[in-house]
Amino acid sequence: MNILYRACASKKNYQLNILEMLRKKEIFEKCTVISQTLDHGDRYPEKYYHEIQAGHGYHASYNAVCDYDALPAVPRDIWQKMLPYKSTVMDMTCRIYNMHLMTYDEMEMIYIKHVRFWNWVLTADNVGFCFFTAVPHTGWEYTIYALAKVSNIPTLLINEIWIEEMCAVATDLSNFGSSAAVCFQKHEHIGLDQNSYIFYKKIMQKHLVTTRKDKKKVIINMNQWQKKLFYKPVLNTVLKRAKMKKRLKKGNDPYITVRTIWNCNNDIKYACRHKVLRAEMKGQKYYNRKLTNVVNLNEKYILFSLQLTPEATTLPQAGVFSNQLLTVQLLAEAAKEKGIKVYVKEHWIQNGRTAEFYNELSMIPNVYFIRSDIDNDLLMKHAYMVSSQTGTCIVEAFTKCIPCLIFSYNSSAEAPGVYYVGSKNEILHAIDQVKVKRRPTVKAARKYFEAICKTSVRSSLDWNENRKYTVQECTEDIVGLITDYINKGMPQQYYYENNNLDIRY
Repeated sequence: MNILYRACASKKNYQLNILEMLRKKEIFEKCTVISQTLDHGDRYPEKYYHEIQAGHGYHASYNAVCDYDALPAVPRDIWQKMLPYKSTVMDMTCRIYNMHLMTYDEMEMIYIKHVRFWNWVLTADNVGFCFFTAVPHTGWEYTIYALAKVSNIPTLLINEIWIEEMCAVATDLSNFGSSAAVCFQKHEHIGLDQNSYIFYKKIMQKHLVTTRKDKKKVIINMNQWQKKLFYKPVLNTVLKRAKMKKRLKKGNDPYITVRTIWNCNNDIKYACRHKVLRAEMKGQKYYNRKLTNVVNLNEKYILFSLQLTPEATTLPQAGVFSNQLLTVQLLAEAAKEKGIKVYVKEHWIQNGRTAEFYNELSMIPNVYFIRSDIDNDLLMKHAYMVSSQTGTCIVEAFTKCIPCLIFSYNSSAEAPGVYYVGSKNEILHAIDQVKVKRRPTVKAARKYFEAICKTSVRSSLDWNENRKYTVQECTEDIVGLITDYINKGMPQQYYYENNNLDIRY
C-alpha cells in the first residue's frame, strides 16, 4: 500500500526516522511525504519516497514540482463532490499569509490549482491512506483531506489538545474526542502522566496555563514578526526585481522573462495591500471603547471567549460556527429568551480585527463586551455557563465543574457538564438542563480529563528544543498509532488508547 504523510516541522531527522520505522514494519511500499524540514536534515530516498515540500502548497507554486500545465484534467464528478468543501478551502486562503487580500476570482483560481495538483498526486502515487500531523488549517492541506474523503481514501488525523505535545486522534474532523468518551465509560480508574498532571494542577489551583509574563513576551514577538511580514519581503522583492531586469536586458538567461518580473511586481502589490490592511485593523484600544461599564458578577451571564483570528477560527472543526459573529448571534438570541446576558471577552493575544467585526458584534442585542485582562477564573467562577468553539476555556471550566456550551465536537464534547450544541433549540435545552441537573463532581470531571489524555498521542506540531516528551516517546506513539490503525483495517469508527503512557497519578 502507498501512503501520504503530511509531516510537521522536523529537525534532526525526526520525521524521516518515523517513516523509516514504518517502512521497516512494511506498513507502506512507497510514501508521498509532504515535508517541512527546518534544518534540511530529513532526506528521503527516491526509491521509497516522493517528497513534496510544504512550501509549494503554502504558495501554490506547483510549477516548481511538475509541469502544472500538462497535468490531466480533474474529472467532473470530483469537482461536483468537492463543492461542499470549496468554501472552506477558499476561506483558508485568507489566513495570515495574505489577510483577506484576494478577490473571489483570485481565491477560486488558487482553489482550482490546489485541487488539480493534489488530485494528480493522489491518483499518480496510488495513495491508499492519508495521515495528517495536524488538523488541516491551510487551503492546500484541507484540499488533500477533502479529496481523500470524496475518493474514499482512509484518513487519520491528530491535533494538539491543551496540554503541550499531547494530540487527540480522529479519522474525521467530526469525531475528534470520540475515543475519550469511550475511554471514560470503559475504565473505573485511568490516571495521568507527569506532564498532564502538572497541567491539571495549574488549572485547578489558578489560571496559570499562560502567565501574564509569558503573554507579554508572546505579544512583543508577534508585533515584531508582523513588521517583518511587510518590510522584509518588500525589500527583498524590490532587490530581486532589479537584478532580474538587468539579466533580462543582457538577454542570455532563459529563466528570466517579462512574466517572472511581473510576478515580482505582484508580490510587492500583495505586501503593500497587506500594509494598508494592517493600518485599517483595529486593536484592543478600539475594542475597549465598546466595553460595558459595569460587569455584574451577581447576574446571570454566559461567558463567550473569542478565539484568535486568523488561527483557531480557520480550523474547520467548528464548521459554519468557525464564523464567530454567527455563533455569538445565535447564543445571544437564545440566552435573551432565558433572561441571561452574554459577556464577550476578546482573546488576550488578538492585536487586530476589522472595525466591521467589532461594530457588528456590538450591535447584536444582549451582547456585552468586557475587558480581556479581567481575571478569567473570577469570570468563570460566577458564570452561568462558559462558551466557545474549541477554546482552552472549555477544559478550564469543565474540570472546575462549570457548565459549558461548545459549538464544535472535540475532546471535551462529552465531558460531564459540557453541552455540544448546533441550534437555538439545543442551546435553550442546555440552559434548562443546567437548572435541573446537579453540577458534575470533581472526581467525574477529573476522570474525563484523564480519559482525554489516555486517548492522546505524544507529538509536537512545532519543533521545540525544550520538549515535554522525548523524541523517542513521540516517535513511538506515532509509529504505534499508524501501525495499530492499519492493522485494524483502517475503520472509520476507530477507538484509540495509548498504552505507552506512563500512568502514575
